[in-house]
Amino acid sequence: MDNKENKKLISIRVKDQNGDHSIEAERGRELFLVLRENGLAPLAPCGGKGKCGKCLIRLLEGELESLPDEGSFISPADREKGLRLACRSILTGDCHIELKRDHKQDYLILGDESLKEEAFEDDLAIAIDIGTTTLAFSLIAINKEISLASYSSINSQRSYGADVISRISAQRGGKASELKELIRRDIKEGIEELINLKDIKVSHIKAIAIAGNTTMLHLFMGHDTKGLGAYPFKPHTLDLEKMTFFELFKSPEHKEEKFRDIQNIPIYLLPGFSAFVGADILSGVYSLAISKKPEVSLFLDLGTNGEMVLACKDRLLISSAAAGPAFEGGNISMGTGSIRGAVSSLIIDREEAPAPLTVDGFKIRAKTIGDAPAVGICGSGVIETLAELVKNGIVDETGCMLESYFEEGFPIAVKADKSKVFFTQKDVRELQLAKAAIRTGLDLLIKKSGLDYADIDRLYIAGGFGYYMNIEKAALIGLIPKELTKRTLAVGNSSLKGAALFLREICKNGGFELERVQGELTELRQKAKEIILANEEDFNEIYMDNIMLAP
Repeated sequence: MDNKENKKLISIRVKDQNGDHSIEAERGRELFLVLRENGLAPLAPCGGKGKCGKCLIRLLEGELESLPDEGSFISPADREKGLRLACRSILTGDCHIELKRDHKQDYLILGDESLKEEAFEDDLAIAIDIGTTTLAFSLIAINKEISLASYSSINSQRSYGADVISRISAQRGGKASELKELIRRDIKEGIEELINLKDIKVSHIKAIAIAGNTTMLHLFMGHDTKGLGAYPFKPHTLDLEKMTFFELFKSPEHKEEKFRDIQNIPIYLLPGFSAFVGADILSGVYSLAISKKPEVSLFLDLGTNGEMVLACKDRLLISSAAAGPAFEGGNISMGTGSIRGAVSSLIIDREEAPAPLTVDGFKIRAKTIGDAPAVGICGSGVIETLAELVKNGIVDETGCMLESYFEEGFPIAVKADKSKVFFTQKDVRELQLAKAAIRTGLDLLIKKSGLDYADIDRLYIAGGFGYYMNIEKAALIGLIPKELTKRTLAVGNSSLKGAALFLREICKNGGFELERVQGELTELRQKAKEIILANEEDFNEIYMDNIMLAP
């Protein structure tokens, strides 16, 4: 009896855009877990718990046993086509599957938009932003305020869930080593890709700086996240951390020749404000220098969490709100990331001009990323869809959809196979909850400051979602205060920009500026006062008011 038969191993062939991969696993195991262990897990905002229906695969050949609740997401017709959910599929025999959403999908990820096509300098550095969903890298010239190359990828930890709470739970559940290795592998691959883009000599790289939210940096370092998951939310550390490339990646020179010349370069992890207002936000505030400006500024980073900072008269009020993944297409029935074919913008009207889709006299014009056939709806499309539905009376201000669309939803685009992308009543509710959380955070921050929105000179919106968001439509549903629509500026990936600025500043004057820069970051932390939203006595009242879809 051979080893495979003795251990009851079965063979799985996995097809994705990079070809076929062959792996083995024990009979009776859940397919999703096996794929995750082999770095092939499909998108899974719920972390493989059977709640989101996003980890689609197609069974091409062989056997899979489906758990009964798979039928909540897979119709009989789709099942006939071979569609399955990886997290609801049990391995019962050899099989050949296709990943419907590739683990290295071509996401539209906001990196550094200040790239210059110039010859590289002798002294280079790499700035990195670790996001919950995506990673962004920038190769910078230390002595010039330019970026020479950028690279972006997906955070492989997303197979353990779309938000920080699910990652904390996974680490506390015994997956600390796997989570650390996944993100370190992603970072290492990103550094290598960035180097290859410009074909530079590795020895030209003098330093690396990394920003990210507190949970992501804890997981990267392998710090215990226990204090992040329960009150009073005490991080392992919020301080600037410094180590060498070798200390982080343990790369013996004889095994990894390509990294030999940077084994001893410093890698800095930027400091953070608090457990839920992390280094990515401090880095963004640092890059914009809002604490040094005379104007009253409001900074908002939108994602699975919404972090906000109010800068006024040499003080900073900071807070965060748990929005959930709706702004990134998560928990939306036909939601997806910012990939080719995702509906990113929408107009609904009753004009006589022809439209790709007409429903009960409504003309629907959807724009997709890359102008490709529709595959789903991403975060910016979610905002625009809800705004258009409200504007046209299809959804009222309480969030109730017209009865004729209540069961199936309202169609917004047509796929390549002529089926439709629907926006459902459940999707409306998901977005209401997310927008209410963010707006309540803003309202309470303004209230605690003693100001009102008329006093705000500038609203800076950071992050990929905010960069592509239609501000007027966000204001129409009450996400952004209507008073600020003309005073709002999208600033892109301010976290990455702050990490790049940090590198340039510490390398001035022969590299002796670290103490000065560290002092500036410490001063920012000392200026900050955190407002814990849940502790505010009027939180529930304001939150319920903000559930309404009104400016």
